[in-house]
Amino acid sequence: MKFSIVLSGVGGQGTILATRTISLAAIKKGYEVRSTESLGMAQRGGSVVSHLRFGEGIYSPLVPNGGADVLIGFEMLEVVRWVKALKPGGVAIVNTTVVPPHEMLSGAYKYNEAEMTGYIKDLKANTVVFDMQALAVKAGSFRATNAVLLGAFSAKGGSPLEPELLRDVMAGLVPPKMVDLNLAAFDMGREACLKEANF
Repeated sequence: MKFSIVLSGVGGQGTILATRTISLAAIKKGYEVRSTESLGMAQRGGSVVSHLRFGEGIYSPLVPNGGADVLIGFEMLEVVRWVKALKPGGVAIVNTTVVPPHEMLSGAYKYNEAEMTGYIKDLKANTVVFDMQALAVKAGSFRATNAVLLGAFSAKGGSPLEPELLRDVMAGLVPPKMVDLNLAAFDMGREACLKEANF
């Protein structure tokens, strides 16, 4: 068994914490794990991309184009940039929150949210697309958006990692004062997916 995930977002959204949560959960299940992170301009709101593979006989962390079982997108433009990694019939879990790139803020081009949403929903993939940051805010902080995405992944990602395991690992990685908030956000993301047959 081999399972491959690409996580894409921008600096400050919690992409790295989500990657580490899934990695540690896979290790606890006894799988071989390989991961790599491309931080780019993470501290300035630039792109952050993580490749994560686990299973048996995993020799490289890099997910080839068309090889990802799951694409976890923290921001729509970053999903469009990395959708090439997703295999046909894979799962795309997408947060619709807009984080305008520097080029848009400078007026170099316009960010067409409706066009990107339509493109993502038309993918030949199992897509989960909704405003996950709004659920994080409802749980107590927009900083828990990564917990919402992890909850959605636990419901729709198709991985062998149990929701309880992901919750427990995540709780051990966040600051103690943030544990309850993040667990609530995780549960809200999972519940939102389980309530909706199609997105």
